[in-house]
Amino acid sequence: MSDWKEIDVSHLSLSQGYERHGITFASLRAADLYDLMKDLQWHTKEEIRAHLGREEDRAALRDLRQSGFVIDRASTGRGDSTNQWRLHSLTQDPRLLRLRSSITGQMERNILERDGYKCVLCDTTADTARLVVDHRVPIDRKSDRTYIRKPGWSDHLQTLCKPCNDGKRQECAYCKIGPGKYRKHCEDCHLAYPERHTFISAAIDADLRDVVRMLADESGVSVDKIVERALLDYFR
Repeated sequence: MSDWKEIDVSHLSLSQGYERHGITFASLRAADLYDLMKDLQWHTKEEIRAHLGREEDRAALRDLRQSGFVIDRASTGRGDSTNQWRLHSLTQDPRLLRLRSSITGQMERNILERDGYKCVLCDTTADTARLVVDHRVPIDRKSDRTYIRKPGWSDHLQTLCKPCNDGKRQECAYCKIGPGKYRKHCEDCHLAYPERHTFISAAIDADLRDVVRMLADESGVSVDKIVERALLDYFR
């Protein structure tokens, strides 16, 4: 929106982390999961859900990892993973700690207003789906402690509908890009910065877009570079 303005958040109280047992966790559900897994035994998805009282096993496992704990996943012995997890140890590695700041309702409304109250990926509005405020680059790759209280904080957030947010989370989980490499790759991702790939999104369907992104990853270049090469080859 032309008259949109980023609000000043420097005066807001943005809590980070959750304290329990003298340990700082990324979230309340991470602390709850720690209480279950501190016996260092294997636990199934069903056990985790029963302990949490809700179907947030994947999110809780993610948050516990972001709390600085290494989690093992059981294997069948043939290289296939199973739905059983355990804490590798009770030692918290502060280098792995990725605390998520609380985004206030005022901040959420500011982002929603900027994005026209619609998903930036599919244009879905609040009339047909729940809208959420998403971190462009996942917290486990770039902790928001470095930018969330500074001017320009809104550049790191975007509006997504719940289905697109779930899909982005799943793609990020299986993405081979490791921590610390976000600047080269995540900032070239059409899910994180769709405004940079408007032409690509409009011109090709989802399946072909996935092929283009796979070629870009394999070649170690941006999506735009792959498209540029294809166009140059076509017009030669």
